Amino acid sequence: MNKKIGIAVVTVGFIVTASAFAARIAWKPTDEPPVSLRLALTLAEEELKAENTTYYCLSAGFIGRWEFHFGSKAGKEMWVAVGRDREVSKSKDPFMH
Repeated sequence: MNKKIGIAVVTVGFIVTASAFAARIAWKPTDEPPVSLRLALTLAEEELKAENTTYYCLSAGFIGRWEFHFGSKAGKEMWVAVGRDREVSKSKDPFMH
């Protein structure tokens, strides 16, 4: 029984530690992002122009790349990421980290 408890404690400790480090992506406030918010939003909006829906930005965040969440009055959602190299990717589902 003690061996099972020990394994459980180590496993839980590992998961908690890994989660804490995975959730914290350090970006120094003194370091300028490689792509400005204004440019990233413009690139994201350009990517959505091919869609037959008018989207509006609901949220934006920077975690080493810009990520935007867009919505529409038609109830559609789209997620767009703009990388350091200005590469743009979009998804109908949230990006997983």
